[in-house]
Amino acid sequence: MRRHAFECPVCQSEQSILLPDSDASATSSCRECRGELEFLPDGDAVNVVPAGPPAPAGTRRPPTQRPGAAGDVPAAPATVPDDYPRYRGSPLHEQSKAGGTLAIALLILAASLTGLTNAWVVHFIPEANDGLQQVGITIEVDNTTGPLANVALLVDGVAANLTASEPGTYTTTVSSGMRTLEVTAPGHRNGTLLVLVYVQDPDMAPTEGTNLFKFILLEGEGAPVKQ
Repeated sequence: MRRHAFECPVCQSEQSILLPDSDASATSSCRECRGELEFLPDGDAVNVVPAGPPAPAGTRRPPTQRPGAAGDVPAAPATVPDDYPRYRGSPLHEQSKAGGTLAIALLILAASLTGLTNAWVVHFIPEANDGLQQVGITIEVDNTTGPLANVALLVDGVAANLTASEPGTYTTTVSSGMRTLEVTAPGHRNGTLLVLVYVQDPDMAPTEGTNLFKFILLEGEGAPVKQ
């Protein structure tokens, strides 16, 4: 056993340690910084390095493999070998960007066409139908409990003649085009509905949204309720 003086490679404090007379490495901790140290015999001297993976028994780690020893170099950044063939295809990111731009343009175009179609329907179809025909329509009027009797109908603010066919169901005749229907009943709030009455076959069966319109009135007083 021999005592060896050494300097801690971590905190640079001067210390000593008692080591056996052999070529086997040993580990211990620094008394100052508590860092794990490895003692590697090198002839009569001892190299002290921060502890790493233990070396096989009876061997010494080569100098180039000792942590902090001469010969250590930082790892080179990973690079593509020169003999690897370079990609010669089209730029993938640009293709994806172009495809996305085209899709957005198509969506904008579709939305614009839809808006034009709606505008044509709202402005031209009512005008094309306005006043061309007297159309028979049916209205159904209920409250939250069932059909309502004794109702009145205003068409564009003018009272219409109603014919009752069965409880809550009434018929009348209106001029084709865009019309505002308002239904009233005692003890209930009025109900209003803006409708487009098309020119149609006089014998057409009642069809909801075309020549059949439904109202549900709320009990009480207050402003008219849009249906």
